[in-house]
Amino acid sequence: MNCKQCGYLLSENNSICPACGNEAIGTPGSEDQATPTVAQKIPLSETTTESQTHRSYPNSSSKKSNPFLKSLIFGVVGMAIGAAALFAIFLINGISSTGDAKIEGNGYDTPEEAAEAYLIALRDQDMDAMLSTFAIESYIENYDLNAMVERLQAYTPYMEVPFPNSIPYTKELNLEARRSSITQSISNQYQFFNELLKDFYYGQTIVLHDYPDLVDDMEEATEDYIFEDLEITGSMDPEDIIGLYEEERNQENIAKQAKVFGAKADEVANVVITFEADGEEYVFCPQLVEYDGRWYIQSLQGNVSFLIGIMVNQGGISLYPIDDTQGGV
Repeated sequence: MNCKQCGYLLSENNSICPACGNEAIGTPGSEDQATPTVAQKIPLSETTTESQTHRSYPNSSSKKSNPFLKSLIFGVVGMAIGAAALFAIFLINGISSTGDAKIEGNGYDTPEEAAEAYLIALRDQDMDAMLSTFAIESYIENYDLNAMVERLQAYTPYMEVPFPNSIPYTKELNLEARRSSITQSISNQYQFFNELLKDFYYGQTIVLHDYPDLVDDMEEATEDYIFEDLEITGSMDPEDIIGLYEEERNQENIAKQAKVFGAKADEVANVVITFEADGEEYVFCPQLVEYDGRWYIQSLQGNVSFLIGIMVNQGGISLYPIDDTQGGV
C-alpha cells in the first residue's frame, strides 16, 4: 500500500508513513481506504524514486553554511581591515580625523637639511614639496601676534599673520595667509630668475604697448627652466659671507624676531647653501626656525639675505660672488 499524502510505498504493517508522518492508505478505520489517491495512479518506479529522494531522508541543507552569508562576512571583515589600513596611511601622511591634510612636512634634523630640501624641490618644480619645507601649522600655532605688534608699535591687516588664534576661524585665516605669503615668495623667485619678460623690473606695471605679444612671450619663456640642472655644492658660515652677521646688534634683532615666532634665540638659524645651476654659482640664504626639535624654513629671505642686499623678489637666492646687478652690497 501507499501513503495517501506522498505516495511512499509502505509495507503492510505500516500504518504511519515514515517519510511524511501521515496515515497510510488501507489503514483500518481510514475513511479514504476505498478511494484511490493520485499517487496510486502514478507508476511505481516514479513514485518510489521521487518519494525516496525527497521525502525519505532528512534535509541536510539547513546544516550547511550559506555561501552568500559567508561571502558577506568575509566582505565586511575585508572592508574593516582596508579601512584600518587607510586610516594608518592617513595618519602617517599627516591627515587628521577631520580629513584636513597638513601643509608642512615632518621637519628636518638640521637647518641645512631643510634648506637643501627646498632647493631639491625647486629643481624638481614640486610645489607641494617646497611648501612642506616651511613651518606653517607649527608657525601659526606658536606665532605671538602681540610680540609683533609691540615690536612694530603698530598694526596693519596686511601683516603676514593678521589675527590672534582666538577662534578656529581666525586660525584658519592665519594659516591661509601664511601659505599665501610663502607661495607669493616662490612665485616672485620664479619670475625673477626665469625672466619671463625681458627688461622687466619687479613692481613695475606692464604696458601692453611695450609688450604686444606679452602672453605668447611668457609661454615661450616657460619652456626653459634655469634651475633644471641645480646641484648643491656645499655650505658656508653666515659670518664668512658677511661679518656684520655676528655683531651684537644684529643678534639682538634675531632674538626679537624669535620671540615673535614663539621660539628662543637659539631656535632661529640662518644658513648659506651654495649650488650650481645653468653654468653659474649661487648662494641660498634662508632663515629657519625650530619647533619641537625639528627645523623648518621660516622665510626664504633670511637675515643674511638682507645684510648682503639680496632683493626680496629673489627669494634668498643670488649669484655668487654677489654683484650690483643681483642686489648685494
